[in-house]
Amino acid sequence: MSNAILPSRRTDIECGSTQSILDASAAKARRTMSKRNDPALAACAAIRHTSSMANQTQNSGAGQQRYIVFDNAFGSQHAADLMAYATQRQDDFSSAEVQLPTGGKPYFNPNERDCLKLRDLGPLESRFQTAINAFLPQVSHALGISSERLQPGEIELCAYGPGGHFHRHHDVLRRSRGTRELTSVYYFGAEPRLFSGGELRIHALNLPIGAYGDAPIDIEPVADRLIFFPSLLPHEVLEVRSPSPAWEARRFSLTCWIWRMRDEDTAEAERSSPSP
Repeated sequence: MSNAILPSRRTDIECGSTQSILDASAAKARRTMSKRNDPALAACAAIRHTSSMANQTQNSGAGQQRYIVFDNAFGSQHAADLMAYATQRQDDFSSAEVQLPTGGKPYFNPNERDCLKLRDLGPLESRFQTAINAFLPQVSHALGISSERLQPGEIELCAYGPGGHFHRHHDVLRRSRGTRELTSVYYFGAEPRLFSGGELRIHALNLPIGAYGDAPIDIEPVADRLIFFPSLLPHEVLEVRSPSPAWEARRFSLTCWIWRMRDEDTAEAERSSPSP
């Protein structure tokens, strides 16, 4: 049996906008993917639009999509596989550092970021990167961005204990190979949850005013929930509240950053240009 992760056929989709833009696009995607006979993309396209979370977004219906959420994204078995792997590698997690967007050496500051992280997904890494990649055509359409040269990049497992948090920041990084374009976050862990809090708060982009709405949005860390949003948007992890320091009582997430890779011709021209 294949270990490939397919988007769950029970996947529900919720969008950070007060307007429904997915009905026609989903129908078109289903027709396109069925012709390609691609089960992963066909499952990704076979969605139904819900509005429960959309009501938490900006009042401006003309605002650009801020985020997209897939519930029941991969199925409970794959969430359980991740939890088993995180538990097996518990001793390999280390204190998470803060990375400056301009580059430079990361630094530790638990007042800004208080959690444990592991950047090694072992045998699961290629499976989850492939699964994330299957969502990108739908996600880029919903968020109104080009899908050209988008590619899943580095992955990070995080475990937030009592009091854990990550203050407001954005994820944009620019390197010679490209730029972080999208952030994806997948939640897993013990069910029922043994903590409260830990919501992902996505803020509005400061400029231009109203481009992504004005009010922040809080998204609950529900197991088997997958979120995509532009990496340039300020966001934070609210404080986790838990009566127990036990490993299984932590808030677990898997982050995969999606890069827009540089056009090779452009990159080569810049490398060949003399420095000013």
